[in-house]
Amino acid sequence: MNLVGKAGQSAPLGATVVDGGINFSVFSRRATSVEVLSFDREDDARRARMMHLDPAANRTYHYWHVFVPGI
Repeated sequence: MNLVGKAGQSAPLGATVVDGGINFSVFSRRATSVEVLSFDREDDARRARMMHLDPAANRTYHYWHVFVPGI
């Protein structure tokens, strides 16, 4: 199953709980792609969901970001 996200914000870095979901932001000078993985439990070895970020919609300079509603 894939996660569905929106563009999100580049700041603050990390995973930030905001009204309606979580904003994810990471910094990388050299990344050509970024994926957000989610797991149902913290000790799961396999991901439950994945989201591939679109550089046109989810990147600002060296910051990759996405807002995932409802989690």
